[in-house]
Amino acid sequence: MIFSFRVWAALAVLLTLPTAALAAEDEVGSYEANGERVAQAMVEEAMRAFEANRGNALSMMADPANPLFSDYNVYAFLVDGDGTFLTHTASPDLVGTSAHDIADASGASLGSLFEDGGSPYGGWVSHSDPYPGPEYRGPVKTWIKTGWGYHFGASIHLDEDTRKEVHMTERDRERQAVAQAMVEEAIDAFQRDPDLAISMIHNAYNVLFHDAELFTIIIHKNGTVVAHGDSPRLAGSDIDTLEDYQNANLGDIYDEAESVYGRWVEYQWPDPRYQSGDELKLTWVKKSGEHKFAVGIYPEDPDTDDYDVYSIYDASRKDAAAEMIRATVRAFGEDAEEGVSLIHGGSDPRFRDSELYPIVSGPDGVVVAHGGSPESAGSNIGDVEYGSGVALRDVFEEGSAYGNWVEHRGTHPESGRDVAQNTLVKYGGGYTFAVGTYPGYNIDLWQDVTREEKERMQTAQAMVARAAEAFAENPQAALAAVHDADNDLFRDEELFTVVIHTNGTILGHGHDPNIAGTDIDDLQDSRGTPIGNIILDNASAYGMWVEYYWPNPVSASGASEPQLAWYRMYGEHLFGVGTFPASLN
Repeated sequence: MIFSFRVWAALAVLLTLPTAALAAEDEVGSYEANGERVAQAMVEEAMRAFEANRGNALSMMADPANPLFSDYNVYAFLVDGDGTFLTHTASPDLVGTSAHDIADASGASLGSLFEDGGSPYGGWVSHSDPYPGPEYRGPVKTWIKTGWGYHFGASIHLDEDTRKEVHMTERDRERQAVAQAMVEEAIDAFQRDPDLAISMIHNAYNVLFHDAELFTIIIHKNGTVVAHGDSPRLAGSDIDTLEDYQNANLGDIYDEAESVYGRWVEYQWPDPRYQSGDELKLTWVKKSGEHKFAVGIYPEDPDTDDYDVYSIYDASRKDAAAEMIRATVRAFGEDAEEGVSLIHGGSDPRFRDSELYPIVSGPDGVVVAHGGSPESAGSNIGDVEYGSGVALRDVFEEGSAYGNWVEHRGTHPESGRDVAQNTLVKYGGGYTFAVGTYPGYNIDLWQDVTREEKERMQTAQAMVARAAEAFAENPQAALAAVHDADNDLFRDEELFTVVIHTNGTILGHGHDPNIAGTDIDDLQDSRGTPIGNIILDNASAYGMWVEYYWPNPVSASGASEPQLAWYRMYGEHLFGVGTFPASLN
């Protein structure tokens, strides 16, 4: 069967799910995490609107009824370079006021907080609500991002969301990501052909809109159920006439989800796998045009206070596995024979990254490509061992069109040891794609990072991506920017950018430009550890966290401290940015 490039591209996009949760000592629940996501997305919308037409953007942000800039307890604002409010969705009286003249309960001026917290990559600022006018006077968390000399912000009024948090296991978060992807697929399909989309949703065998316990619902703004994947007979019903198993009105519940960014709501609904009526359903609802699109999960242990999250190392390998599958899907979409050749060649970093490699089987159940064991190509998946007493078929049968993580025992390709394995299995284009990770195999010494430190790590990753993009466009200009201490794209407090050729030559170093031209193998950290070994031995096309000691640029003592650095290889160059978590000291 031959699939068009558009279909293959769509298959690759389906796997673009949120990144794995990192371990941190103060994780948040789903509702607060979604508020943060909305605030970040709202700032991006504001920046796009401002770049397109400043006047229209200010007008849109001044309208409290505009759903792009006012979403439940999240509100947008814009401050100029002098600190003057140009617009504020929740408190229009602030327009023309200087943020430097407004202090929160601690006495800190908002202007200073915004200046200290903002960056081209965005940053969080926590404060109390000091604004005149609204009744709300509680805690606020604000996402600030700078651009064109302005501060674009979106504030979350934390106490306005009184829902009890539903805590997630790692498996729950994986299913949340699939639910969100399924909603996006439903919106796209409905926009293209509403009747066909409804037919697909009502087809229990359609893997785009049915995935184990997940199914799709569409509701018109007038309350009419347009499609219901679990109970097609409900199509045409009024949502206001339906109740859950605790007699809560579903119309009222869905009325809480008037968000163009998406919002989680909860109610009791039978799990289609078991048909039990007392299951808590956490449902992702997103408004698009005149309809709401919804897909829900059934949390494994919603009342637990414990967080089951991946270590920093394991989360990064999980993300790398997902990226490797996307790369494999793209390669097969462009030229399947060439894709097999690249996987079996073993030298392309997209298809062999330390312990990670892809496996692909065809519609007949025959292995097409196996990055770890090319000689297995041509064998039936039922005859290929994939761990301790586990056949490849056993793992592949648990995949999905969106990708499903399957837990089992496996053999680590580098040590040969029998260890826990977690394999991402995705169906697409008649093929099954898989990449396995080995959670818990590597000892992770970074378990005590705080949430603020984790946010700095995410900024470091964003800075690496920006540096690689700039270098691809103009290498010399990018290196000059890396060496410019005032360039906030590549220098942000303790963060600085390093560029290294894969032959070991340092091309750019934001903290010490004088070592440009030096061989990384000639450098040691304060413990005497060769830095070249740490960085080059962990070179990854998907990125890897490494640790070594380096002087902290913002430390008064100038002493070397543990640096946790993200390095990612793009072509023949490695780009790195590191932070200095106090929790590592």
